[in-house]
Amino acid sequence: MHHDDLSEYLRTRVSKPMKNDFDEICRELGKTPTEQLRELIFAFVKREYGRLSDRINVHIFKPADYEPEAWRVTIKLRNPDDMIWKGAPIPFGLPALEKRRIQSDPEYHAIFFYLGTPNKPIEGGRFVRGEWRGHLYSNGCFEAENPTSIADVRAALVSTIEKVIDQFSPRHDKPA
Repeated sequence: MHHDDLSEYLRTRVSKPMKNDFDEICRELGKTPTEQLRELIFAFVKREYGRLSDRINVHIFKPADYEPEAWRVTIKLRNPDDMIWKGAPIPFGLPALEKRRIQSDPEYHAIFFYLGTPNKPIEGGRFVRGEWRGHLYSNGCFEAENPTSIADVRAALVSTIEKVIDQFSPRHDKPA
């Protein structure tokens, strides 16, 4: 989340005594009321951000010319900065699922290591301008017999990316 565009306002009405108390408390803290309100709003959004249902939108679909065992996958982030850390894309591991194989398109490919297993790199992905694209395959069985449903794949991708965002997101920074 970039803090350099602070052009939007939130307004609310409070009683005169409440406003006076707020102003006095802010003065005691050495902050302007505007700075304090910004910090309160930032903390609230950071704490409650997981409630937004469209943070990570996973679209799994089958183009007309694809085989029954192959799918296209597109993942879009509500906030592209969620998968950027210190200016660089944060790689994520593609989940290992029974009878499924997920593969990044070349421009979204990244190598990924799990902590504690430095000699075992796995296929990973990275977001480019808030988007990742790849393929999903039924691996070793017919699609109709696959024990891992498309809904399960979607849930695994969302969970994987949520964990990375929760660990590295700029939402863990202090407000501007």
